[in-house]
Amino acid sequence: MFKKSCDKVHACGHSCMGYRGEEKCLPCLNSECARKARIDALETGNKENVLLEGIDEDSFCTICWVSELSSEPCIKLDCGHVFHLNCIKSILEKKWTSFRVTFAFMDCPSCKQEMKLDNCEPLAKIFNEIKEIKEKI
Repeated sequence: MFKKSCDKVHACGHSCMGYRGEEKCLPCLNSECARKARIDALETGNKENVLLEGIDEDSFCTICWVSELSSEPCIKLDCGHVFHLNCIKSILEKKWTSFRVTFAFMDCPSCKQEMKLDNCEPLAKIFNEIKEIKEKI
């Protein structure tokens, strides 16, 4: 599992909890660093490296609810929600769980905003194949 983890270290000294080869590292998931980043964002208006309130290394992945975000590589979606990379991959691979074909599984599990995974190499191929199917239908 950890062979797929990013091996970079943030300026704060904490390990990146993202996936290996990501273009841009996940913001630091350390609870204190996440709190400081939210405060800085309020003061400066720069929300680029900010996690949503309640998301940190001790938070459980809200897809699997089995382990904390710090336990395996994670991905931050454009909406700001963070999940285990493998949990998102599992949703995309399962696609439809019934005979009814809908594409709601392509949305963020928390806020239902459409996911954009073009910059996530481990998921881009799967996601783009599904987008092609959606466009044909």
